[in-house]
Amino acid sequence: MFGRRIILCLPSIIFAILIFVLSHIPSDFIPPSIFNLQDKFFHALVYFLFGISLLIAFSNVKSKTKVVIYVFLIGSFYGVVDELHQLFVPGRVCDITDWIADSLGIAISLLFREKVQAKVNNIILRKQ
Repeated sequence: MFGRRIILCLPSIIFAILIFVLSHIPSDFIPPSIFNLQDKFFHALVYFLFGISLLIAFSNVKSKTKVVIYVFLIGSFYGVVDELHQLFVPGRVCDITDWIADSLGIAISLLFREKVQAKVNNIILRKQ
């Protein structure tokens, strides 16, 4: 049982580390935008994937409401921490619109809660 919990949490831990590493890149090393709002699109995309990984982590929680609340609060809170972290990275800024894009990505991931739950049940939890 404990081993399954670790397996379920690994994707979100990996994504949290990936987000931290990407946020730690100084602005001089970030390629220029190709289209308007590219930055916001990528924020939403990365946090959408982070939200999916959080859904996997909480897939063993039976209450749908609790899963939605946990995933949204953890994902949005991590977005705030990520933006604050960027205050200490050369050339990067703390931007509330980035946090809004992060939270939007998390919210969109919640639309896939049932599909993620079904996949996790079929792949990992059915072995119980």
